[in-house]
Amino acid sequence: MNKACIHSVSCKVFSCLDRALVQAEDTLNAVLNKANYWNFLNTKSLNERQKLMMNKLLDGFEGKLNTSKWAKITKVSVDTALRDIIKKPRISTRLCTRSGNRIYLAVDRPARP
Repeated sequence: MNKACIHSVSCKVFSCLDRALVQAEDTLNAVLNKANYWNFLNTKSLNERQKLMMNKLLDGFEGKLNTSKWAKITKVSVDTALRDIIKKPRISTRLCTRSGNRIYLAVDRPARP
């Protein structure tokens, strides 16, 4: 092997290693973030539906979560879903946003580099 070929192979190896380390760091940050939220949430009284939905939000629920989606996922009425949301402890400044008569939920995530 010549020097150029060795350099090319080593660049590919280090590039792959760098991507793996970044992904491992992202995964670790997500796990620690979720653990921190649950440390806080364990001091609150949550029903099983709220725990289920908080896990979905912390695991990266795609799209906007509104009361009708909450109701379908937890198999309850929209009124019960709304009560669950209103009685849920506030865990983030962005957790609950209103748009007209709709309530949307989201959990802040650490920014990706």
